[in-house]
Amino acid sequence: MNKYTLKKQRFIEWLIDDHEDKVYFGRRFCNELIREHKINVTLEELFNERDYIPIYILEEYDDEWELDEDAEEEIDIDLIKLI
Repeated sequence: MNKYTLKKQRFIEWLIDDHEDKVYFGRRFCNELIREHKINVTLEELFNERDYIPIYILEEYDDEWELDEDAEEEIDIDLIKLI
């Protein structure tokens, strides 16, 4: 099965998109730094924590997907490859 592709930079931009996201990850990483004296997280780990990815951030996305009434708005992460 062919996988959809997602650029790492686009994933980061989507993941930390607004003030609430920045606060959440800031607290998460600060708490880890306090507990572990280091922050050890990879982009792949953050990706794997997601249940889905919205289709509009995929490389293969185009406006025709929006016109397809049967098209999903989200894709399971198992169908996506980070590039």
